[in-house]
Amino acid sequence: RIRTAGELVHCLPDTLTALEEGRLTARHANEVVDTVRSLDDEARHKVEQAVLPEPEQITDPVPTMAAFHRRLRRESVKADPRSAEEKATRAAEDRDVWMLPGQNGMSYVGAPLPAEGAETVGAAVDAKAEEIKLDDDPRTKAQRRADGLVQLCADYLNGLRSGVKIKNDAEAAATRAGTQAPRYH
Repeated sequence: RIRTAGELVHCLPDTLTALEEGRLTARHANEVVDTVRSLDDEARHKVEQAVLPEPEQITDPVPTMAAFHRRLRRESVKADPRSAEEKATRAAEDRDVWMLPGQNGMSYVGAPLPAEGAETVGAAVDAKAEEIKLDDDPRTKAQRRADGLVQLCADYLNGLRSGVKIKNDAEAAATRAGTQAPRYH
């Protein structure tokens, strides 16, 4: 949230104004920030000007998310027609893991990752959630996934390995092609 707020204030002032005036919701503003994050200043400004609703043109106060998302993506490609690979490389430079305190003893963990890395994390969390499932387990799958993520990290810090070999789709495809799945280190 802090990063998004900073980007709105310093890089996307017109989006911030639209948010303050009620022309966009917080979800719309977040979508703008996420979409233009990897663009240079000139392209970012072009996209912002193209997608923000003008106050005098509003009939429906807030565009639907689906329509807004499509227009945002279309304008982003027009403003910066670099290859998808080049854009992915630049976006991957922003990878990170963040933690934010929540309420009632809870916190949030997030990580914008390259797609393959996110698939790897998801596959590991899903496998761990199944591994820790108890007979008549009262926890939901979502709760077991959260517990599994924490358990994976605790096991690593304690020097433990589960010994379970997990092959996600990317790794299985790579094995069939005679290559290895990507290593993250």
